[in-house]
Amino acid sequence: PPPQFYRWESLDWLDDPAGVITGVNVTFENVLPGPSPIPFSAANVTFTDHSVDLLVGDYTFGLGAFVLIDLETNHQSIPEPAALALLGIGLLSLGLICRRPA
Repeated sequence: PPPQFYRWESLDWLDDPAGVITGVNVTFENVLPGPSPIPFSAANVTFTDHSVDLLVGDYTFGLGAFVLIDLETNHQSIPEPAALALLGIGLLSLGLICRRPA
């Protein structure tokens, strides 16, 4: 049978559509080789800017097995509109207080 292959694609962030995947950290346990003598490793996980691929192959997963894929991303935080509004109101109030005649 062909190797099992999983893809997660169109991975975008709501707060920053320009954010991209810059790396992956892979942790796994109790993943056992099948007929293939090649052990499971982090090389089984590849990525692009907006997708992650996992090649499972003919591996078997023992009791309590897991594969954890931790994505490293490059994105910038965008300030909340409410925080910007509060900052604007505060600056406006400060300006009005300073201009008030004594």
